[in-house]
Amino acid sequence: MGSDRPESTPKHGTPAPPQWMQPDQKELQVVLMSSRPGWEQRQYLGKDGVLRTLTTDSSAVVNAIPLSPSLIKALLDRTPHSKELEDILRGVDGTAVPSEQWFNPNMSILPLFKRV
Repeated sequence: MGSDRPESTPKHGTPAPPQWMQPDQKELQVVLMSSRPGWEQRQYLGKDGVLRTLTTDSSAVVNAIPLSPSLIKALLDRTPHSKELEDILRGVDGTAVPSEQWFNPNMSILPLFKRV
């Protein structure tokens, strides 16, 4: 009674959900929507895996959200492929960064990835 359909094929032959409907993409969308930068602000993903909202001149962090490895990957999946970024962020877990560093990072870790 086995099926000839590979296990990765969805039931009833329906196509897999689009990437943006995957659980990590949905969670990332909630994070991004809840932390939308204001007119005079920009968002950066640091090498430490923390998504920070900074003033335009990068003089102050106004919001910080540590990202798990799966959310970092989801964010990278939304950008053009970059082996350099993948190599830098491989194994990074923003949730392991001490909260004191969220708003006072070593500025050398920024900007890694900019989301305007």
